[in-house]
Amino acid sequence: MKPITLIANWKMNLSLAESVRLAEDIERRLPNLPEWLRIMLAPSFTALPSVHPQLRQCVLAAQDMFWERKGAYTGEISSEMLGGVGCTAVILGHSERRQYLQETHEMIRLKVRAAIAAHITPVVCVGETAEERAEGKHEFVVMDQVASVCTGLHLGGINTLFFAYEPVWAIGTGKAVEPRVVEHMHQVILHTVREHIASVGDRIVVLYGGSVDATNVKSFISEEHVSGCLIGGASQRAESFLDIVDAVSL
Repeated sequence: MKPITLIANWKMNLSLAESVRLAEDIERRLPNLPEWLRIMLAPSFTALPSVHPQLRQCVLAAQDMFWERKGAYTGEISSEMLGGVGCTAVILGHSERRQYLQETHEMIRLKVRAAIAAHITPVVCVGETAEERAEGKHEFVVMDQVASVCTGLHLGGINTLFFAYEPVWAIGTGKAVEPRVVEHMHQVILHTVREHIASVGDRIVVLYGGSVDATNVKSFISEEHVSGCLIGGASQRAESFLDIVDAVSL
């Protein structure tokens, strides 16, 4: 079985107590995970220190970070702060941050480099809007997003750089993309990475995100270049998230 990674992105949901209970519930009910299956939980910043002690099989991830180690950046979170509470991975460039907070290619590029320097595994989100796909620009949009991260990039001491293909038009809609479309876009992402980073081997992993649930997750990971999923809504309840884990494990 190829290595599979499932990332639960809880976004701006769940109180501190709810986050801890959910992490406890997931860990308590998880079977012994096979070596090929990795699970990350990404709660809100305020829950990170309290969720971390609950984790035994899962890995702690953050939902964002700033590119400077310290300084007068009110409200931001540094890589050192994340490492200090047990984070070993961080989601960067999510479409919601690009849309609502106007994150640019340059900002995301700086964050990725800061994460790598701190030995925190980046999970870089890329994807097109419905309009961009309708206009036939989807491949060029995603290639540009990937290239902006990879140009001049050195992976340093991290073992894996994740990309998460999340077509904006599928996130939270309940309408997942056809697996063959996802597979094609994953090939586009991998090809673009290899054009900009030499000798990456199997250190680049591409996940799919967008209305993933227990009924469709297997169809995605069955595709050759889909190595897991970034999961939003279905990860915020133990029952639905564990159903996804079960579906992947079968």
